[in-house]
Amino acid sequence: MRLAGFSVGEVIHASGETVVALAQNASGESVVLKVLDSEHPSPETVARWHHEFAILQSIDSEWVIGARALHQDGRRWLLELGDFAATNLAQVIARKLLDFADRLAIAQQLAQAISDVHRHRLIHGDIAPKNVLVDLARLRIKLCDFGLATRLEQERSREGVD
Repeated sequence: MRLAGFSVGEVIHASGETVVALAQNASGESVVLKVLDSEHPSPETVARWHHEFAILQSIDSEWVIGARALHQDGRRWLLELGDFAATNLAQVIARKLLDFADRLAIAQQLAQAISDVHRHRLIHGDIAPKNVLVDLARLRIKLCDFGLATRLEQERSREGVD
Protein backbone atom coordinates (compact mmCIF):
# COMPACT_ATOMS: atom_id res chain seq x y z
CA MET A 1 0.00 0.00 0.00
CA ARG A 2 1.25 3.50 -0.81
CA LEU A 3 0.55 6.44 1.46
CA ALA A 4 1.97 9.96 1.04
CA GLY A 5 5.09 8.71 -0.75
CA PHE A 6 5.62 5.79 1.62
CA SER A 7 5.36 2.12 0.77
CA VAL A 8 3.65 0.68 3.84
CA GLY A 9 4.51 -2.85 4.94
CA GLU A 10 3.90 -4.93 8.05
CA VAL A 11 1.64 -3.47 10.74
CA ILE A 12 3.29 -3.40 14.17
CA HIS A 13 0.29 -2.11 16.11
CA ALA A 14 -3.18 -0.76 15.39
CA SER A 15 -5.57 0.78 17.87
CA GLY A 16 -8.45 3.14 17.24
CA GLU A 17 -7.36 5.73 14.68
CA THR A 18 -3.63 4.97 15.04
CA VAL A 19 -1.69 2.49 12.92
CA VAL A 20 2.04 1.83 13.38
CA ALA A 21 3.76 0.01 10.53
CA LEU A 22 7.06 -0.64 8.87
CA ALA A 23 7.46 1.38 5.68
CA GLN A 24 9.92 2.66 3.12
CA ASN A 25 10.16 6.36 2.41
CA ALA A 26 10.56 7.87 -1.07
CA SER A 27 14.36 7.42 -0.79
CA GLY A 28 13.94 3.71 -0.13
CA GLU A 29 15.00 3.96 3.53
CA SER A 30 13.26 1.70 6.04
CA VAL A 31 11.27 3.64 8.64
CA VAL A 32 8.54 3.11 11.18
CA LEU A 33 5.44 5.07 10.24
CA LYS A 34 2.81 6.10 12.77
CA VAL A 35 -0.38 7.06 10.94
CA LEU A 36 -3.35 8.98 12.30
CA ASP A 37 -5.97 7.23 10.18
CA SER A 38 -8.75 9.80 10.45
CA GLU A 39 -10.30 11.99 7.82
CA HIS A 40 -11.44 14.45 10.49
CA PRO A 41 -9.02 14.48 13.43
CA SER A 42 -9.89 16.80 16.29
CA PRO A 43 -7.68 19.83 16.92
CA GLU A 44 -6.66 18.23 20.24
CA THR A 45 -5.51 15.06 18.45
CA VAL A 46 -3.48 17.04 15.90
CA ALA A 47 -1.93 19.05 18.75
CA ARG A 48 -0.97 15.79 20.52
CA TRP A 49 0.79 14.58 17.35
CA HIS A 50 2.73 17.84 17.08
CA HIS A 51 3.55 17.53 20.79
CA GLU A 52 4.83 13.97 20.35
CA PHE A 53 7.01 15.01 17.42
CA ALA A 54 8.47 17.93 19.40
CA ILE A 55 9.15 15.70 22.42
CA LEU A 56 10.86 13.04 20.31
CA GLN A 57 12.97 15.70 18.57
CA SER A 58 14.17 16.89 21.98
CA ILE A 59 15.41 13.46 23.12
CA ASP A 60 18.83 12.15 22.18
CA SER A 61 18.80 8.62 23.56
CA GLU A 62 19.72 5.17 22.36
CA TRP A 63 16.59 3.95 24.17
CA VAL A 64 14.04 6.14 22.36
CA ILE A 65 12.94 5.82 18.75
CA GLY A 66 13.97 8.91 16.80
CA ALA A 67 11.51 11.15 14.99
CA ARG A 68 12.49 12.10 11.44
CA ALA A 69 9.51 14.16 10.28
CA LEU A 70 5.83 14.92 10.75
CA HIS A 71 3.89 14.84 7.47
CA GLN A 72 0.37 15.85 6.58
CA ASP A 73 -1.40 13.98 3.78
CA GLY A 74 -4.74 15.67 3.29
CA ARG A 75 -6.34 15.35 6.71
CA ARG A 76 -4.13 12.40 7.73
CA TRP A 77 -1.01 12.86 9.82
CA LEU A 78 2.07 10.65 9.53
CA LEU A 79 4.90 10.56 12.03
CA GLU A 80 8.04 9.23 10.34
CA LEU A 81 10.25 7.45 12.87
CA GLY A 82 13.61 5.75 12.61
CA ASP A 83 13.59 2.09 11.65
CA PHE A 84 13.99 -0.25 14.58
CA ALA A 85 11.83 -3.35 14.92
CA ALA A 86 8.56 -4.83 13.76
CA THR A 87 7.68 -6.31 17.13
CA ASN A 88 6.50 -4.70 20.33
CA LEU A 89 6.85 -6.17 23.80
CA ALA A 90 3.12 -7.02 23.99
CA GLN A 91 3.53 -9.29 20.97
CA VAL A 92 6.68 -10.85 22.41
CA ILE A 93 4.91 -11.56 25.72
CA ALA A 94 1.86 -13.04 23.97
CA ARG A 95 4.03 -15.38 21.88
CA LYS A 96 6.18 -16.37 24.88
CA LEU A 97 9.35 -15.85 22.87
CA LEU A 98 11.75 -15.07 25.72
CA ASP A 99 13.40 -17.26 28.32
CA PHE A 100 14.12 -15.95 31.81
CA ALA A 101 17.56 -14.53 30.95
CA ASP A 102 16.13 -12.66 27.95
CA ARG A 103 13.23 -11.28 30.05
CA LEU A 104 15.74 -10.05 32.62
CA ALA A 105 17.83 -8.37 29.91
CA ILE A 106 14.72 -6.63 28.57
CA ALA A 107 13.74 -5.52 32.09
CA GLN A 108 17.21 -4.05 32.69
CA GLN A 109 17.08 -2.16 29.40
CA LEU A 110 13.59 -0.89 30.18
CA ALA A 111 14.83 0.47 33.53
CA GLN A 112 17.73 2.18 31.74
CA ALA A 113 15.36 3.59 29.10
CA ILE A 114 12.99 5.05 31.68
CA SER A 115 15.91 6.49 33.63
CA ASP A 116 17.26 8.11 30.46
CA VAL A 117 13.87 9.63 29.65
CA HIS A 118 13.72 11.04 33.19
CA ARG A 119 17.24 12.49 32.77
CA HIS A 120 15.76 14.45 29.87
CA ARG A 121 13.26 15.84 32.42
CA LEU A 122 10.37 13.97 30.80
CA ILE A 123 7.65 11.66 32.03
CA HIS A 124 6.59 9.19 29.31
CA GLY A 125 2.99 8.92 30.54
CA ASP A 126 2.16 5.58 28.89
CA ILE A 127 4.78 2.94 29.62
CA ALA A 128 3.11 -0.25 28.40
CA PRO A 129 4.30 -3.33 26.49
CA LYS A 130 2.73 -2.00 23.27
CA ASN A 131 5.01 1.07 23.54
CA VAL A 132 8.26 -0.87 23.82
CA LEU A 133 9.71 -1.97 20.48
CA VAL A 134 11.88 -5.09 20.62
CA ASP A 135 14.57 -6.10 18.15
CA LEU A 136 14.60 -9.84 18.82
CA ALA A 137 17.72 -10.49 16.75
CA ARG A 138 19.83 -8.15 18.90
CA LEU A 139 17.62 -8.33 22.02
CA ARG A 140 17.42 -4.51 22.20
CA ILE A 141 14.51 -2.22 23.03
CA LYS A 142 13.40 1.31 22.26
CA LEU A 143 10.55 3.28 23.78
CA CYS A 144 7.94 4.76 21.46
CA ASP A 145 4.59 6.62 21.65
CA PHE A 146 5.37 9.81 23.52
CA GLY A 147 1.96 11.36 22.79
CA LEU A 148 1.13 11.60 26.51
CA ALA A 149 4.63 12.63 27.61
CA THR A 150 5.03 15.72 29.77
CA ARG A 151 7.99 17.78 30.79
CA LEU A 152 8.75 17.39 34.49
CA GLU A 153 8.33 21.15 35.03
CA GLN A 154 4.81 21.01 33.57
CA GLU A 155 3.89 18.00 35.69
CA ARG A 156 5.07 19.75 38.86
CA SER A 157 3.16 22.94 38.09
CA ARG A 158 -0.01 20.92 37.35
CA GLU A 159 0.30 19.24 40.77
CA GLY A 160 1.13 22.52 42.52
CA VAL A 161 4.60 21.33 43.60
CA ASP A 162 7.37 23.91 43.94
